[in-house]
Amino acid sequence: MLEDEGGKSFLNNVISAPNETNLHFHGLHISGELPSDDTSLVIAPGDSYTYTIRLPHDHMPGTHWLHPHRHGSSALQVGGGAVLAVIVEDDDTNQSPPASIQALPEQTLVVHDLNIRELDKLSSRGEGTLWSRASLLESNNLPTRYYTVNGQLEPTVTLQAMQWTRMRIVWAAWRAGNLDWTIQDTASCSLQLLSKDGIYVRNFPREIDMAPIVPGGRADVLVNCPTAGSFS
Repeated sequence: MLEDEGGKSFLNNVISAPNETNLHFHGLHISGELPSDDTSLVIAPGDSYTYTIRLPHDHMPGTHWLHPHRHGSSALQVGGGAVLAVIVEDDDTNQSPPASIQALPEQTLVVHDLNIRELDKLSSRGEGTLWSRASLLESNNLPTRYYTVNGQLEPTVTLQAMQWTRMRIVWAAWRAGNLDWTIQDTASCSLQLLSKDGIYVRNFPREIDMAPIVPGGRADVLVNCPTAGSFS
């Protein structure tokens, strides 16, 4: 729920309506009509809406995500971190990987580009006040651009020795280019690509050194390191 900042009213193809919102789902095979994924819906400040998402019974498992898509304010809201992973769990059909893969420990990593300078500009154009932070940061010699994982700055992931772990990676970018995802010390750690954009690769196991993920894309990567440790 968003509060009313008194920003610019909606104008077509113009940064506006900073506190109106809705939701849009990436990767799911669902209806484009309400109460499902209809980006023409306008949720006004202070209001709420209950979405009902129905997946086909044969929907493929995979890693997906969602974000606001109100025209005029989607860049401001997505850029500000309103993003969320959506996981369709594996099952016992032939669309899922073997049970040995399904049993692995897993971590979901929603990687996000927090560009405060750009958000400040967008907020100003929409006559909002939420992101008027860039000048304050710069006056204190602090960065105005960060890359966060699950909302955290420079987090670490702890892995057990010789244990495959499944990383579900979402690149929730809005202005940045590809995310070239890898892990420290790849000379000793092994990476295998399991899926791209919620679709399992057919030639698994596919050994990789790095997973290039386009903006809005996803990748599931298996990681195995010979020694236990924390990695960023």
